[in-house]
Amino acid sequence: MEAINSRQIDVLIVDDERMILGVAREIISEFGHRVLVAETGTAALVMLGEEPVDLLITDVMMPQMNGIELSREVRQQFPGVYVALMTGYSSLSLLKEAEDLGITECLKKPFKTWELMGIVNRVAGKT
Repeated sequence: MEAINSRQIDVLIVDDERMILGVAREIISEFGHRVLVAETGTAALVMLGEEPVDLLITDVMMPQMNGIELSREVRQQFPGVYVALMTGYSSLSLLKEAEDLGITECLKKPFKTWELMGIVNRVAGKT
């Protein structure tokens, strides 16, 4: 799979599962993008304050701060960051909350390489 756009972007992946972080980092890095990872929403907000990114991909179900809460904070504090959700389950209430935040990308776990890179490539094409 080739990148649609040669523009490299900075991506922050947030998930409390280290395996998911490792796999996603490896896939996205292979295509030349810079990838940061965080295991909590709080750590992600700190990282965003120190290093701006183009794309945030966050798991929905995490302890302390879930992905919807993190997305809401990111929208307020870092409005230029494109946000995508990642989840092992889906529900109508989740989709409604995401829609209310203007989030249109939702990656279902387990994801395929082309699904993950589709989101990255769409963001790379917009920036």
